Amino acid sequence: EDLQEALARHEAGSWGDCDPMHRLENEISLTDGGQVLSVHHDRNGVQFWVLTSGDRSATTVLLGEND
Repeated sequence: EDLQEALARHEAGSWGDCDPMHRLENEISLTDGGQVLSVHHDRNGVQFWVLTSGDRSATTVLLGEND
């Protein structure tokens, strides 16, 4: 459920907990065809990243380490 919500937000251009630099890079990438990144947390606080390739052919979810 958390992943589905994060994917929907990512697709809509909501970058979650990205820092300001990555947010700006994402906005530029939307027009220049670069990779986009969003950072999210599940309901247990586990961080994960959603990455979409520049050609938009693939989206990958990477799990972070929970401290």
